[in-house]
Amino acid sequence: MFRKTRKKIFQSPQGFTLVEVLIAVGILAIVIVGLLQLFVSCSALAEAAGNTTFALNEAQNKMEEIRNHDFDSIATDYASGGTPGNTFTLSTLNGTGTVATSQVGGSSELLQIGIDVSWQNKNGRSFSTTLTGLIAQR
Repeated sequence: MFRKTRKKIFQSPQGFTLVEVLIAVGILAIVIVGLLQLFVSCSALAEAAGNTTFALNEAQNKMEEIRNHDFDSIATDYASGGTPGNTFTLSTLNGTGTVATSQVGGSSELLQIGIDVSWQNKNGRSFSTTLTGLIAQR
């Protein structure tokens, strides 16, 4: 009995035609191309997010350096191009940073520090981000 059923299945004229197989392969190819484009886009976004994290880390390190500097000489040393200078290069990315200082509300005991960081990714696309903080005299 089992052999009769098996023979009927393999001898059945029903099956996929060449047109049906070509349509299925075409649909599958379109889906795969779309998924590959999605993968490329997601990897570019992941690289941009990682580079932004590195840039913000560099800006935070510069902010900590400024915070540990003598308060009375921050404006002259960093904003006016003194010894540390108002620009720095990023160690992990192809980019630079700029430091700007200003007094808040005319107070000589409170400084606003702005650090602008800009870089280029491996495709030559430019990115930038800004970190702003306040430093008070101790």
